[in-house]
Amino acid sequence: MAPSTDTRPKLAWIQALRGIAVILVVLTHARYTFSDTPTWPLAEQLLRPGAMGVDLFFVISGFIMVYTTRHARGTPAESLDFLVRRFARIWPLYVVVVCAWLTATNRGFAWLTDWPQIRNLLLTISFQPVNLEHPPFFDVTLPLGWTLNFEMYFYLVFGLCMLLGRARLLFVAGWIVLTVVALPMFKRGLTLDVLTNFRFSLAYLNLMTSPIILEFLAGVAIGWLYLQDWFMLRSQKLARHLVFLALCGGIWGIWSGLWNFHGPTK
Repeated sequence: MAPSTDTRPKLAWIQALRGIAVILVVLTHARYTFSDTPTWPLAEQLLRPGAMGVDLFFVISGFIMVYTTRHARGTPAESLDFLVRRFARIWPLYVVVVCAWLTATNRGFAWLTDWPQIRNLLLTISFQPVNLEHPPFFDVTLPLGWTLNFEMYFYLVFGLCMLLGRARLLFVAGWIVLTVVALPMFKRGLTLDVLTNFRFSLAYLNLMTSPIILEFLAGVAIGWLYLQDWFMLRSQKLARHLVFLALCGGIWGIWSGLWNFHGPTK
């Protein structure tokens, strides 16, 4: 096997960002420890913005998909391999965890004879919305599993667009703009609020049109820029200043209460 000619450094910083995202999500859920205590208002102010860890994961996913497929030629075998790997990495363990959650919360296996719970389980493990009245979470059986609905949808779109070779990123962007911008404008007007219920009769359309999917597209754009030599900053001093300004902006957004939920505006 010929040695790799890719001289780019390993993306240790991406692993660090993933770690930050995990900590943020843990902290935002940990705030419920302070429910019904005098500390609750402070915990809500400081820890609720940790919800943006999910959004950070979505941006990272978009970036990683671009970076890891940068040498792909667009063959059907590559597209199939991409989709199979993502499915195998997520679905089997997800099914086990969802079933374990049902068993634990029902204190046994009574749910096996409860058709509504079985229906919700089937929708959940097929990454479909369960309750259209509660976007973007859609009341899936395992409450924390709602993010996988969007992850798996994005993987499907990206994997299919890989068949288009070098034009794949253009088609990914075009599809997301069509579904997240054009369709909602036709239905009821453009919005970036992820809590909007578009009430499409086709249930899955309500997931496909969620503004939160724009975060994957942001990651795709960042990934494309990262691979362009002309975009690389030549000055470490300038890079450090930009990182500092970005951190200041993030802290201001959190402290001001401007960013405290999910979606492009929150």
